[in-house]
Amino acid sequence: MGLLCSFTAAISGMLGPRFIGALMQGYAFAFVLVGFVRFICLVAIPESTIDSYFWSTILYFSLNAVMLIAMSVSVPVILTPH
Repeated sequence: MGLLCSFTAAISGMLGPRFIGALMQGYAFAFVLVGFVRFICLVAIPESTIDSYFWSTILYFSLNAVMLIAMSVSVPVILTPH
């Protein structure tokens, strides 16, 4: 994750200063979203057993995969000139 953040920061730095603000806003949104997804997983599966940690982890990464797919599908729609 750190390597990806550094890579995107380097790319936006090469593109110009107007992209840095958007990048930082995206980081902030992503970090809040990750915390919210973790909260959903803890509320959905509250027990503290090995099985509950396993299913909470499966739910966490499944929700993250769904969000990544949704963002990947929406990029061409957002970037298409209207």
